[in-house]
Amino acid sequence: MLVGQEIKEGGDEEEHVEDVTAGDAAQVDDTAAHGEVPTVSQEPSIPSPTPPPQPSQDLLSTSQVQHCPPQSPQAQPQPQPQPQQAADFLMSLLQEALDACAALTRRVEHLEYDKVAQAREITKLKRRVKK
Repeated sequence: MLVGQEIKEGGDEEEHVEDVTAGDAAQVDDTAAHGEVPTVSQEPSIPSPTPPPQPSQDLLSTSQVQHCPPQSPQAQPQPQPQPQQAADFLMSLLQEALDACAALTRRVEHLEYDKVAQAREITKLKRRVKK
């Protein structure tokens, strides 16, 4: 959106222009600065497409036509589209990371239980030594 700025009477137009950076000057339409309203003088012409060549009027006889048996869609397996393969790969990586995280969490829990059990054992041994 362009916002017009009025220049005060007696103001220096050159001073106003100096405040505009080079990037802004490249983006502003020069006709708007002079009070002109840009109009479309002529709509761009779109080239018409060339008509397809007319098919030959010669019809092939039934002996010239090659018959191909219809292919069943199950005969050739369709390869998975590339985005599906990428999504499957990413999902397998995510699942592997989640499995590793769960295994490490279980290991930490077991180590915490072992730590508590060892602390109890140490306390028992210290009591025995004091007696």
